[in-house]
Amino acid sequence: SQRRLDDKIKSYENDLIRLKRRRNTWSPISDLPSEVLSDIFLLSFQSSADSEAQLHRNALPENVRLSISHVSYAWRMVALNSPELWATIHIRDTTKTTFLGLALRNSKDMPLTIEAH
Repeated sequence: SQRRLDDKIKSYENDLIRLKRRRNTWSPISDLPSEVLSDIFLLSFQSSADSEAQLHRNALPENVRLSISHVSYAWRMVALNSPELWATIHIRDTTKTTFLGLALRNSKDMPLTIEAH
C-alpha cells in the first residue's frame, strides 16, 4: 500500500544520492586534496568580506560559506571540517540562532572573531 510505495521511493532517492556522489567524484576538482580545497574556500570567504562585495546581498560572507557547503557532499564535508572557515561569525539582524550554533560547533577550538553589523 502507501507505506510500501513510500519505502520504495525512499530507497530510490537514496540510490540517486549515491549515484550523484559517485558522478561528482569524476570531476577534476575532486582530485584536489581537502587542505587545498579548504584554503580555496577560506580565500573566497575572506574576499566576500570586503565592502564592495557586500553591496551584493548574496556576497555576504555567511551566504558564501553556506553556498560552498551546499555544492556537493564532498565540499560540504571539507567545509564542515575546516574550523578556520567558521571562526569568524558575522551577526546581523537576520542571523538565525541555528546558524550561530552551527558556526560555533564547526569552529571547534579556533579563536572566534565576532562582527556585528
